[in-house]
Amino acid sequence: MTINWDVPEGYKKLAYSVGTYGFLNRLLCLRNRDVMKRQLKARVMDRYPKKDRPYYPFPQAISDFCFPSGLMLKTEEGSPEFFHFSLTDQEGSLIYGTCLIFDEAPSEALRQKLKSMYVRNTSSVRTLKAICILSHYSFNAAFKQILMQLYRMQISTTKLTVPIERHITNIIEEIPLPDEGRLLVQHEIGGRTASFFRPTDQNPPVVDREEIEILFRCLCVDSIIEIYTALLLERKVLMVSKHKALLTQVINCFLSFMFPFQWKHPLIPILPLGMVETLDAPFPFLIGIEPTPLLDELDIEGDVIRVELDTGAVMVPNDQLMGSHLPEMPFRERKALKARLHKASEHLVE
Repeated sequence: MTINWDVPEGYKKLAYSVGTYGFLNRLLCLRNRDVMKRQLKARVMDRYPKKDRPYYPFPQAISDFCFPSGLMLKTEEGSPEFFHFSLTDQEGSLIYGTCLIFDEAPSEALRQKLKSMYVRNTSSVRTLKAICILSHYSFNAAFKQILMQLYRMQISTTKLTVPIERHITNIIEEIPLPDEGRLLVQHEIGGRTASFFRPTDQNPPVVDREEIEILFRCLCVDSIIEIYTALLLERKVLMVSKHKALLTQVINCFLSFMFPFQWKHPLIPILPLGMVETLDAPFPFLIGIEPTPLLDELDIEGDVIRVELDTGAVMVPNDQLMGSHLPEMPFRERKALKARLHKASEHLVE
């Protein structure tokens, strides 16, 4: 029997229930009293447009995708972090997100609240915020450039000649959607140019040389071929990395390699921890996730291929060799492909 537990906000669910019989089950939860070590729930502070468009309802879980592992207060100033993600709307269409996470000093009201919670030295506390652009089109590079310039405007000490709200309205309402093909639309913001290009077919996603090189630095040629084979055979593949941007880049590379085939199963490049039960799904998936102790505690089915991008390790169910678990390509074709990939990537080996 499956029980959907309603875990109180601020508490963490442990990976087992307390009780002998199903109707006596109780859930054991833990809450850290130190607010500086507690995972906090993100929420949407503002949005544009304020009201949903008839064809584009606002995703209610967007804050979970911007902070997939939750958010915590910091004591050190850090650098901004860019990454891309995708989610599926109610109609089954992909929505592409480009997100910038940055830290800033807390407001005076929050500082006083932290003092009431016995937080020492509140002057060193940093809070996290995210700004995000959503679109049905994968303009990742252009949106990253736009977010970078909006962030620079926000932290600039120079008075802006145009209010930042006007820039946002211009981006959302006035940049024309380029026609499919060779037409290029360019938008200048903050002295930089964001270029919008729409290929005739958005599947596969457009990846550049740098992203492909990153993939070959993370995984050896043998692993890349085996993961590619697993996807063509519609297996469950789980990518794990502490770098959110890396998860989306690697997954997009594999989707591009599959062309002209398309991945029609669940695709979640960055899985929020609140949706971790998705890994128990009985159907194929391609999912990325940040490292979490929950992965070791979950009873994930034995047919999930786990790829550790930060170490290059590929874990196959039942400790079998990858080749014995998956049907291999014909020997001659595999040998030729392997030789060509080695030659193309040999300059990447340090």
